[in-house]
Amino acid sequence: MERQHRPFHILVVEDSPTQAQRARLILENHGHRVTVARDGVEGYTAAMATPFDLVLSDVNMPHMDGFELCRRLKDDPRTRYIPFLIVTERDRVTDLIQALGVGADNFLTKPYGEDILRLRVDRLLNDIAAWKARTGASGGMLLPRPEELVLGFERGQIVELLMGSAQRLEQEIQAVAEVSLMLTLDRSLDEIETYVAERIWALTDAECAAILTWPGAGRAASQRIHSGDPLVVQAVGSAIYSLSYWLRAQLSGAERERDLREFPVAEVEPLADLAQQFGVASCLVAPLEERGAPVGAIVGCYGPQHRLTQEERRRMFALSCQAAVALENRRLFEASERAAAELEQAYRAVKEANKEAMFMLAAAVEARDGFTGAHLYRVQGYVEAIAVHLGLSPETVDELGYSSIMHDVGKLLIPDSVLGKPGKLTEAEWQVMRQHPEFGYRILSQKEFFATAREVALCHHERWDGAGYPRGLRGEQIPLAARITAVADIYDALTTERPYKQAWTEQEALAEILRLRGTHLDPTIVDVFRDLHQDHIIARIRQQQPA
Repeated sequence: MERQHRPFHILVVEDSPTQAQRARLILENHGHRVTVARDGVEGYTAAMATPFDLVLSDVNMPHMDGFELCRRLKDDPRTRYIPFLIVTERDRVTDLIQALGVGADNFLTKPYGEDILRLRVDRLLNDIAAWKARTGASGGMLLPRPEELVLGFERGQIVELLMGSAQRLEQEIQAVAEVSLMLTLDRSLDEIETYVAERIWALTDAECAAILTWPGAGRAASQRIHSGDPLVVQAVGSAIYSLSYWLRAQLSGAERERDLREFPVAEVEPLADLAQQFGVASCLVAPLEERGAPVGAIVGCYGPQHRLTQEERRRMFALSCQAAVALENRRLFEASERAAAELEQAYRAVKEANKEAMFMLAAAVEARDGFTGAHLYRVQGYVEAIAVHLGLSPETVDELGYSSIMHDVGKLLIPDSVLGKPGKLTEAEWQVMRQHPEFGYRILSQKEFFATAREVALCHHERWDGAGYPRGLRGEQIPLAARITAVADIYDALTTERPYKQAWTEQEALAEILRLRGTHLDPTIVDVFRDLHQDHIIARIRQQQPA
């Protein structure tokens, strides 16, 4: 359950207008008030004039960088306890060390996602609000915080406590940075969980470490256990179901603790046998939270001689925070991938159904003319071959192909007396026949899927020189799909026997196509068709779909 009770006022210090606007929108959409400063100097001036609840600052800025801004605010008693969230470059461990050195309370690595920014801000604000509620204080506090940390410490004492030796601190920050990097790398849930368990074991000198999640809201129950002793792994693994149930009860409910909790192993009933068998004396537990609710835990088991240091506690706490974000992001990513795959599958099914409906309409036209669908397949084949030769994408080639078969769909509305007349049409009958492009345009619905088919149906009788119908379009005013279909349709009509004519030979038909180049037909499309004809590609298409 989140502890925010009011909109917080956040100062964003960022010299990039794009990044500043992005942070502003994310935070305002989450209910916060936001003020933007363009550099450290402007940010410092704003912080001195306004009591902000949190400062979010980039590092690299003109006039005054983020580290200097943080140092000045932490040096001033008026602003010392405002939580400071610093933004660093990815994999810059030295930046993270310097951020802690100047008193920063937490950090983000670029590039960061909306969920990561929201979670980091919420954690800082919620922890500050909870601390104030417990203590009645009016100030803030620095994070990460050991329980013993008191506000009477000067900043230098706090830095000394947090840093220890430079070598150990760099190891600590490197570990946190590595887990943070999991947010931007393509790692599976199994890999993330295994890594976190290994890090707990390695960085806190645990006898055994585990990460557990329980099911709910798209999550499956899972567990990863790591130890230097395979027998310990086996012992914990045999009790893992009961342990998950026990931890879930401990970490849930209105009175639950959000922070680290230490239990004697004897009190952890599922692990009680470890005390006698393997000398394990205590468990340190940190909750994994998503959107303010516990969804799992990380556990470290320690021997009786081990006394947990504040550094180890901080590492455990940092790992739990980072692991929760990494696991949530990965689950959201995998869920979005599944949703995208399902959507793609549904789209393909709808597309195939639409294509089948288009072919049925076109076949109905052919049947009225007394022909099979072979003409449709040949025209489609010619169109696709031309589109490939033009270097169009596979998706466009497919779209032009299935759209081309709709060129005469408007003939469904032409009377049989005109459409089936064996002899020459009268002028009045030609006027009726010449309406079929407009009829085809109306038959095809206004759905986006049929957009290219509508162009083909309406414009396949337009001419390059502007003398075509129904709209007298000229040159490249005619849609490309219609220009390609016109060449394919005329060639196939010439080489097919009809009630009113004999079939032309392939060479005779090609000669006619070349004669119409630049007047009736697009010269570029004609040249491509000629090349395909010479390469015997057109002949192969005809052989596959004989008249």
